Amino acid sequence: MADNTFWIAALTGGTAVVASWVTSRGNSRAARIQADAATASPRMQRLHEARRAAHLDLIQQGQRMAELPPHQ
Repeated sequence: MADNTFWIAALTGGTAVVASWVTSRGNSRAARIQADAATASPRMQRLHEARRAAHLDLIQQGQRMAELPPHQ
């Protein structure tokens, strides 16, 4: 009986160590993904605003050209 108890305790301890290792890897990966997302968000917002400004400028230029008198 004592031998079985030792092996059960060793298996339980090994399982706990492996589970802890897997959890820590998952947590570090999740933290890295979250940090990357937080970094990318302002960059994407700046890119969106720059594109929006370029599109508005293009529309304004087109309207100005439409208002020019025809060339004769």
